[in-house]
Amino acid sequence: MNDAPNFLVEWPSRWDEFLTAIGPALGKSPERLAGEAPVGLFPWWGILLSWAFELLLLIAVIVVPAKLASMQPYEPPPKPKYDIIYYSSNELPRTEDVGGAEVARFQLADKALGLGEGPH
Repeated sequence: MNDAPNFLVEWPSRWDEFLTAIGPALGKSPERLAGEAPVGLFPWWGILLSWAFELLLLIAVIVVPAKLASMQPYEPPPKPKYDIIYYSSNELPRTEDVGGAEVARFQLADKALGLGEGPH
């Protein structure tokens, strides 16, 4: 006799296993037990019910804020407040050129004409 360990595992034929398992898999199922859940690929009524609920919720999210906003009373924007002072033609205020724009304009014109500096 041979005392060496045998590491070879004997597996059954895959084809034989498939053929013996395909018959019961495709056969008619036995009757369900009283407490067993319904069998089906998809629970269609539950899916349709949840879609209807989601649709109603989506419509409510879109419509309700718009309705609430339209229910508030209209408040026109405030009128702009301008400080307008009217003067008659003989009472116009006298203004001075504190920035020196008038002097600079004449200096540029004098340089362009070549008149030099100083009063003319």
